[in-house]
Amino acid sequence: MQAATADAGARVGEDAGPPVTSDARRPSEAQLDWVLATLGGATPLREDELTARFAPAFLQEVPADKLRAVLEQTRAALAPITFARFEGEPTAHALVAVVRARAGSWRVRLHVESAAPNKIDGLLLQPAPDLDPAATSWSEVTDALRAAAPRVAWLAADVTDGACAKIGGAHESTAMPMGSAFKLYILAALASEIADGKRHWSDTLPIRADRKSLPSGDLQSEPAGKVFSLETFAEKMISISDNTATDHLLFALGRERVEREVKASGHHDASQMVPFLSTRELFALKLAATEAERRAYVAASVPDKRRKLAEISKRDLSGALAAAAEWKTPRDIDALEWSASPEDTCRVLAALKKRWDAPVNAPLRAILSKNPGLPDTEGAFRYIGFKGGSEPGVLTTSFVLQRAKDDRWTVLAIAMADGDHAIDEAKALAAIARARAFAGK
Repeated sequence: MQAATADAGARVGEDAGPPVTSDARRPSEAQLDWVLATLGGATPLREDELTARFAPAFLQEVPADKLRAVLEQTRAALAPITFARFEGEPTAHALVAVVRARAGSWRVRLHVESAAPNKIDGLLLQPAPDLDPAATSWSEVTDALRAAAPRVAWLAADVTDGACAKIGGAHESTAMPMGSAFKLYILAALASEIADGKRHWSDTLPIRADRKSLPSGDLQSEPAGKVFSLETFAEKMISISDNTATDHLLFALGRERVEREVKASGHHDASQMVPFLSTRELFALKLAATEAERRAYVAASVPDKRRKLAEISKRDLSGALAAAAEWKTPRDIDALEWSASPEDTCRVLAALKKRWDAPVNAPLRAILSKNPGLPDTEGAFRYIGFKGGSEPGVLTTSFVLQRAKDDRWTVLAIAMADGDHAIDEAKALAAIARARAFAGK
């Protein structure tokens, strides 16, 4: 299952009732019927049922236990879901359906194998803000975002020559947990080193076993010693939020070098990011450390934190992957996280945009745009750069955008947090999509 932003997925149902299954229906429609019934029901999903419905290649990417969790989460987040119409004519093996959900309109893209029993080998749901009433003001955008999470800070700003000028926002100077958006600072430090001639995008690093982290990403599965270019590490860090790529770059640059970059970027309180955690260290603290160890780390001085991290980084994370599957509620999101305000995020994105104008850092433009975060079905933007981030209780999206109608450059930085509950991602993504759509008007 593919993410609609940095990190979400979902599905389907009809204003006049769901389609009726019959032998005459196309295989793709028959599978859609099952998806609708599954997400509209309350019966717990069984992994053997998913194995029977989804193609082996799909389940290799998204194992049945994870797929079951995603589908059940989707059911809870979007229900009720009703089928509205198809976009285009469904074929035997592919369709795009428009559905109405609690969080607005969504597009469902479904593909099935060509051979019977036509198992599902592609399933993706994306917010469709272009099909809902558009926001008419930044105030409406604020209301939509605030309805999705108890704590929201966001900023829309015009960007010129590396500087941000606010055009909309709320609590934009408030520090918020960043999730994986912190990786922008590592990218900025790398770009600075390349601009200074200290490194080159073509330089290589070998995979190290002690730098392997937990997913997201795929480099954790590569053998130790396999070599990749800095550009490949950076692209994976941003486009698929590869945690192992992130940690390799962090330690290749040096933790203190990245901390200096945070300060140089204009972060309102760079001390909040010291020590600058690796993803492996965060997982170890949240999934492998005791509560007493976490409290001791939070209370420690910076020198003591650095010493504790040296020990924590050596922990075996083999059991943490299973623990991560059960990580569904927030854990110390304000004490054990990377922290920045939307204004801080705008400054680092504006600096990256300015850097890619120099030929030596031209790859930055492609790296940031490989994953647009949300589909641009209306063609509102000539360019979309994106980095998102999430963990239970945290959801951030950061865009650098070039508007199609007048080439104006805008940064849209949104941070949501809930210290007690996981964020309703479907509702949040619909609000974020509405905000980005208004930025393109």
